[in-house]
Amino acid sequence: MKRTYIRMALASVCFLFAGLKLKELLQGPGNYAWQDLFKVGAFVVLGLFYIYLIWKEKSNPSS
Repeated sequence: MKRTYIRMALASVCFLFAGLKLKELLQGPGNYAWQDLFKVGAFVVLGLFYIYLIWKEKSNPSS
């Protein structure tokens, strides 16, 4: 149960960082590098991965 709360917090932080970076990119003058887009994508993928782990743990409580 403790892992679930940690994973929820990590997923929230990942989505928060992705949202903040995306907001920064959209408000800027448009001169961003591929690394900026990679960071947004990486944080979204990590957030989805943590949500998948939470879903997997809740759907299979026996292990």
